This record gives sequence, structure tokens and C-alpha cells, in this order.
Amino acid sequence: MSEPDTRSDRQDEADISMVRTQTGRPAWQVNGHAAVKSLSHDPRLSDVDPMLPHTRPDAIASTSDSAGEPTDPDLADQAESLGWSRVLRKAFATERIDALRPRIADRVRSLLEGVAAGPRPPDLHSQLSVPTVSFVTCALLDVPQEDGHHFRTCWEAVKTGTQAEAGQGQATLLRYVRALMASRQQGGDDFVSTMLTAAGDNRAYLDRALKFLTSLVSKGRETPTNALDWALVLLLRDPAQYDSLVRDPRLIGPAVEEILRLFPVISGKIQGPEGIRRFALHDFEERARALRRGDLILLNVVGANMDTSVFPEPDRFDPRRTPNPHLTFGYGPHSCPAARLAKIEIQVVVELVVERFPTLRLAIDAEELRFKERPTSEGFDALPVTW
Repeated sequence: MSEPDTRSDRQDEADISMVRTQTGRPAWQVNGHAAVKSLSHDPRLSDVDPMLPHTRPDAIASTSDSAGEPTDPDLADQAESLGWSRVLRKAFATERIDALRPRIADRVRSLLEGVAAGPRPPDLHSQLSVPTVSFVTCALLDVPQEDGHHFRTCWEAVKTGTQAEAGQGQATLLRYVRALMASRQQGGDDFVSTMLTAAGDNRAYLDRALKFLTSLVSKGRETPTNALDWALVLLLRDPAQYDSLVRDPRLIGPAVEEILRLFPVISGKIQGPEGIRRFALHDFEERARALRRGDLILLNVVGANMDTSVFPEPDRFDPRRTPNPHLTFGYGPHSCPAARLAKIEIQVVVELVVERFPTLRLAIDAEELRFKERPTSEGFDALPVTW
């Protein structure tokens, strides 16, 4: 395993610089921590390209003036985006997510007992990370745990099957989610019902709900799985770091924040290769740069997390780093609504692994760990450990 490069090649350049995306499209890349944080909640930006045709009458109608006439369609796009963020935040309510913590802990304890009783060396990727995320997904959706295997089988077909198998796998997942949404239309206090109730009869929100839930049961499972893998690798590749958590579990909280700051999958799997995509709704000037309506803006969160003015020695994994104002989950109204759940997953796993296996070590040298080579996934093929 070669050291993942989480550094931004442009972190020391201007706060905003012109780049080209992998497809050749010109874009403004926002690099520094202060600039990324500021523009993350700037109302002049949207996650919807204003140059594309406006085909969301529900969103436009929701922003009509007092006379009932539609307002600026750009404002409608922005209203839809912010409105959807509010829908997600209701679904990911703090009380609902916190209630999952003891259930996650029980499942992780059970998995770790299986690790302890099974053949050596165990593989924490397949025996801990994968089943933990599967459990959390099913628990969040309030569906049978065996459905998690169904999700994974379909998604594997999408990633690795023939064109026909991939199409069938995607169609199967879509049918599952449509049926799930239909079964929760009558309301309730579960995650999906809350999302649908908050969406109401807004077609744009319901379309987003369908896409969001389909992603959650498919490719959305990969990022938290790999985050758990990397949490363990970042700690175990330096035994002294792991041992410090064994001696003082109070360091686990700061260690989790540092893991999230350095998590190398973030830029590729959640934001795209260059950053979180936003679009300028109007012409405006920002940090001596003239941005035009429709310009693509890339918020380089990975570079922001490596900003030397905020994080001394940013290349170094320091589980004692405080404060740690990383922007891994974004900032402001468009920040990741699942951030609390993601932190809980990592915290619970690290806490219970440290408690159950105080002498845990990688079973092979860190350089021998192998990354997945599939084009749509990252992370490790296996994570063998010993104690």
C-alpha cells in the first residue's frame, strides 16, 4: 500500500484558480480553508446549473410572489436545493440518529466476538466494516437485515457484471426503493416516512428522495465501508498511535475527527476528483476573480483540510489534533446531513475494537495492503489483523 495522497496540488496557490475538469470543462477551483468555508454557504451559488433548462414546476411554484407569478427561476433552483436540504435534515434528526448508536454498538460487539472466535488472521474489511455498514443501512431504513445482502448482490452486478446484468441490478434496486417509498406513504416516524412527509407532494423533492434512497442502498454503502477501513489502517499502521488510544480512550473523539480530515476517499467518491460542485447563479466578483453566471465552482474540501494556515503539519496524522475544524462534511445549509451518523459509526467501531483487542496489529506490513481496482470503488480488498 502506497501512502494515499490527500494533499491538494494547489493548496498553496491563489484561493480561487482556473482549472479544467477531467472532461475538459473550465472551472474555478476554490482552495483555501477560509474560501471554501465561506463559499460553502454562499447564496450566490447553487448545486443546480442555471444554464440548464428549468423543468421543475413544483420548485418554481413554491417561489411565486404574492400575485402568484413565478419569480426568477434561478431563485427557484436555489429554493429547491435548500428545501431538499431541510427535508434531509428532518429525516436525519439528531434524536433518530442517536437512537441508532446502542444498536450499532450491539452489532459491532457481536461482530468482534465472531472475529475473536474465528480463524486467524481475520479480515476486518469483510468481517467488520462491510457488515457494520450493511447493518446501519438496514436499521436506518427500518428494513429486514437480510435485505442488506440483496443490496450488495445487486450493486456488485452493477459494478462488475455484463451490461445486461448491470442494467438488471440497477433496475432491481430502483424497484425496491419505489416499493419502499410506496409502503411508507401513509406516514410514520421512521426515516423514510419522515423524508416523504417532509417532501409532501413536491415532485422535485420526491424525485430527489428516489435518487437519494437508491444511492443509499447501492454506491452510498461504499464510502462508509471504506471510511471504517481507513480509520483502522490510519491507527494500526503506527502501533504507537493505536496504543495511545488503548491507554487513554478519551483520545478516540479527536482521533475520529483527524481520521475524517485525512480520509482519502472523500474527494473521489463524494465530491468528484476536484471538489464539491457548485454553480454561480449570477455574475459576481470573489477574491479578485470575476465569476460569471453558470460558471462551475469546485470547492476543494480536501485542499481546505490540508491548509497549513489552519492545520500545522497537515500531512501528519495526529489523533491529538485540537481544534480540528475540517470541512469533510462541508459547511452551512448544504453540509452533509449524514455527518452525525458517519461519526457515530466510526466512533463506535474504534471504541469497541480498542476495548476488545488492546494489542491489535496489522497482520501484514501496511505496504502490502492492496486497494480495490474496480473503477467505481476504492478501499481495501482485505484488512488482515492479529493480536
